[in-house]
Amino acid sequence: MRRFRRHSARAGFTLLETLAVLAIFALIMGVSTPLLRPAPGGLQLQAAARRLCATMRDARARAIAGNSEFAVSFNLARKSYWTPVVAETFLPPQAQMDLKIAEARRRGANEGDILFFPGGSSTGGEVTLSLGGRAAIVDVNWLTGAARCEVS
Repeated sequence: MRRFRRHSARAGFTLLETLAVLAIFALIMGVSTPLLRPAPGGLQLQAAARRLCATMRDARARAIAGNSEFAVSFNLARKSYWTPVVAETFLPPQAQMDLKIAEARRRGANEGDILFFPGGSSTGGEVTLSLGGRAAIVDVNWLTGAARCEVS
């Protein structure tokens, strides 16, 4: 007859050790899941519109403070915008950009800019961003140079 050997009392994991590993695993999954998933389209659109609006406000402030003209330039084909002090900023790949500006400020079919003057005024314009059936409008008043951001 074969005898079964008795395992030592230390074989296996205790309940406390198992719960600790599961808690660490749950914590890692809870933190990493939002990082792996892209932001919803509405949030991407809202963030892009707010960044553009902030760039417009910064450009106006720089024009006034520096007592010189300051432009925000756009490239519709690349879906991007930039200023002399802000590097080229790209919209999300699925987004669309439409630009309504003074004809004198256009440089071809896909490029143009909005110019801010030292007195606070601007050439004015409207930039429409759209993504996933939603739209955001960044409107720059020509008289005051104020930028207004509206996400719908």
